[in-house]
Amino acid sequence: SFDPRAVKAYAAFAHLKEATGIERAFLCGALALPEEALPHLPSRAFADLVIGLQQQRAFEERVRQAASPKLLELIRAGFELKPELQRLQERLRCDFDIAALRATLSADRCWQIMTDHLDKL
Repeated sequence: SFDPRAVKAYAAFAHLKEATGIERAFLCGALALPEEALPHLPSRAFADLVIGLQQQRAFEERVRQAASPKLLELIRAGFELKPELQRLQERLRCDFDIAALRATLSADRCWQIMTDHLDKL
């Protein structure tokens, strides 16, 4: 039978995964740029990243509200962030200093952290 709550949960989950993929693309791209190119990134790009991070939290909340307990159990691992990803996202919420982030995180490592998380979603 048709369950509108399940449809909402699945749609929010798909949007969550898409927003996470966009975060990965932006961060890995920015981390891979030559240092001298960073100042030329449009401010709009950073605004989009902020919006994307906020959307991720909103989509996750929508999934939690709409999904059945059985579905939540199946996708629970996707909501559990490894400590390294948790620190990265906390840092991004507080400070969007990509130049400083580059000192501690390579594009390759960022790709791996984000891909591991996307694979769980």
